[in-house]
Amino acid sequence: MELPESCHRLFERPFNAVLTTVNPDGSPQTSMVWASREGDEIVMGMEGGRPKVRNIRNDPRVTVLIEDHDERDARGLPQYLLVRGTPGCSGRTSPTSSRP
Repeated sequence: MELPESCHRLFERPFNAVLTTVNPDGSPQTSMVWASREGDEIVMGMEGGRPKVRNIRNDPRVTVLIEDHDERDARGLPQYLLVRGTPGCSGRTSPTSSRP
């Protein structure tokens, strides 16, 4: 998925994003995570043993929400970026890797 150019500025400073994964029982599991951008990819750090990683291994559907702290709509409400998709993973302990 290509991130719109207009949202690139959201990644110019450190921030947290809200990541939602799917628990084994189908309920949502939501976490605040560190995030940044590399090209059109949203990059997040997470530890291999966490519920969100377990959930991604079992069901890779995720939603990421990033609040825009600078822009507001005509009613004064903050704008946000909402991305739905399936993650690609890399690193020592990634959601798609098997545990030793």
